Amino acid sequence: MLHFSWTDFAVRPHHCSPAQRYAKVTVLAGLGLRLLAGGLLAGGGAAIAQTQPLHGNTPYYFRYSYPAAMSAPLPWAGTVGSPFLPAPRLEPSQAYPNTNGLLGVYQSSGAVLPASNAFFQSLGTNGRSCFSCHRPSDGMSLNTNTIRMLYMATAGRDPLFAPVDGANCPSSVPHAQTYAPGFGGRYSARYGGAHQSSSNEAHSLLLNKGLFRIFLPVPQHTPDLTAVGGPPSHPVEFTISVVSDPYGCNTDPAYAQQVDPVTQEKQQMISVYRRPRMSANLKFMTTPSLTLGSGRLPNVDIVTGVRVVDPSTGAAIGGNIMWDGREPTLESQARNATLGHAQALKPPTDAQIAQIVAFEKSVFAAQSYNVLAGNLTPSHGSTAFGGPKWMSEQSPAFAGFALFDAWPTTHAGAGHMQKMRASIARGQALFNTRAFSVSNVAGFNNAAVLRATNPSTATCVSCHGNLQAGSSPLSAALRDIGTGGHATQFGGPAPSKDLPIFRITCKAPYTTLYYGKEVLTNDPGQALITGRCSDIGRKSVPQLRALASRAPYFSDGSAATVRDTVMFYDKRFGMGLTNEEIDDLTNFMNSL
Repeated sequence: MLHFSWTDFAVRPHHCSPAQRYAKVTVLAGLGLRLLAGGLLAGGGAAIAQTQPLHGNTPYYFRYSYPAAMSAPLPWAGTVGSPFLPAPRLEPSQAYPNTNGLLGVYQSSGAVLPASNAFFQSLGTNGRSCFSCHRPSDGMSLNTNTIRMLYMATAGRDPLFAPVDGANCPSSVPHAQTYAPGFGGRYSARYGGAHQSSSNEAHSLLLNKGLFRIFLPVPQHTPDLTAVGGPPSHPVEFTISVVSDPYGCNTDPAYAQQVDPVTQEKQQMISVYRRPRMSANLKFMTTPSLTLGSGRLPNVDIVTGVRVVDPSTGAAIGGNIMWDGREPTLESQARNATLGHAQALKPPTDAQIAQIVAFEKSVFAAQSYNVLAGNLTPSHGSTAFGGPKWMSEQSPAFAGFALFDAWPTTHAGAGHMQKMRASIARGQALFNTRAFSVSNVAGFNNAAVLRATNPSTATCVSCHGNLQAGSSPLSAALRDIGTGGHATQFGGPAPSKDLPIFRITCKAPYTTLYYGKEVLTNDPGQALITGRCSDIGRKSVPQLRALASRAPYFSDGSAATVRDTVMFYDKRFGMGLTNEEIDDLTNFMNSL
């Protein structure tokens, strides 16, 4: 079977000419002229941050992340566009093959012309667009097979591999493959830096695990939450030291620190590596509260109890769109992603942001066909209720999945379709009802809103209970399940050696909830945003639809397959699953 990562090229080859497939990204070819036209002088990323006005409600972290992005090298001038460009017209309903069948993508707002939509346009200086990391064929995320195909087809010159965050560290990229931008950036390796490597080694985390470098400042203070009924700001509760730094970005002064653009003080920067979040089914991620019986779920952080609002408007928001909750709204995310990931010299216009967000809110993605079970959608006589279109018509609610209720949990005879449908139905029942003990999970066992205890009895729905999408129905529902390597004593994995390892030491009188005063981890999670020891490792609960098209899984890409995620939970929480139950849960989740 043709693998899904080829689909934008192979399913509709007549839509793209060879010239279009291998077109040069002219924004890079004309970069020098654009810089001169803009009157920009070399002066470093900090100078750009001072002269380039940011949005009035820019999150704290971005004061440091933006100049850090702007001081990173650009890709070499020969960067080319993707040979797997989207079709000239994206129809309302599309199907993309994957190893389990077909992914369905539905646009509730109708057909889209990528050439005239800001989501698909390069708005920065390195050739990137939102589409670079959020592709319909990959469930609006990015599959490692797609990444490898792009790398091979373009010799690593697709904008996806921009050194700013598409490399393990900008200093790892071969010197000849980078371009020093006129606004004060640098070539990748100064004096043949110690971490310079071959091109494929420089991008190994992206190629092998689909991970991008996220560079954030260690906060100096916790947020001031008095405006939303929370505590005032106080000094950061921990220090971070680097135990292992395989790529140099956490120890090289060029990337491990950033000068405050206002005070000129040096600020410690931390580079972590994360998967791109799915930018589909966002109707169920941005809803601030859900109808539950005769009442509503509270629009508050489930741990602190403070209201979750957009700082620019005071309006209630969901707070779950980023792994660490650092962006309050889709508008904020679109603005800062363009400035940072695309190294833009100016923010997108309000009209461009509105167009990006409107497209994201209209896209729904879910598996629509299983190679053994057949049609998963309520069409052509099917008794299933999967696929994206039916999902798009539903309202957010707190409940377990009911997509395959009509399918029997047992099968008669040896028919492959009946056997797979029964397995999927059993997997759905296990997901909804299998009870197990959840313990030592920050953001769950200490959640005042949930009235949880440590341990607490739960099901998969307890965290993934947003009906249809499989995300959390609660605002700011970030949990620490231990994927960063700091929960080994509770059945979690050890810190990954191919990622940086940090030692986080809580200052007196603070401590973590379950690990004591010191933690070794690959990723501090939400703590890098809040400065609180209790938030170490906390990350938001992702959507579960379209899983079969967007491997690998977890924020750190540590689960190569859906089956690996099931086995992680089985070990971490002692679920006691049999081999058949692991198969059933895997088959169900691959059909979402």
